[in-house]
Amino acid sequence: MMSDFAVEKNPIARGVYRCSWCPEKIVVGEKHYHFVGKWEGDFQNWRMHTECEVAFREETEDGEICSDGHKRGQTCSTAGHMGPPLGGVPIP
Repeated sequence: MMSDFAVEKNPIARGVYRCSWCPEKIVVGEKHYHFVGKWEGDFQNWRMHTECEVAFREETEDGEICSDGHKRGQTCSTAGHMGPPLGGVPIP
């Protein structure tokens, strides 16, 4: 996986955002991971809880992401399930 360009930050949320990894919201005042850039030709702009970003990076080390819903901070292997892969691209 390769980004053409990227800006990665760990800001403090000034609004409520949807985590791209789990169903929980990122709330005002919470430090989180924010990616903006072009990834394999597609523009991306997404946010994750800090622990979800760690799980995302662990999950994508082999280049694939399962399509099952993730719980906050969990990979598919720590959640005990593996669904069909999404192809190893960030979840928008």
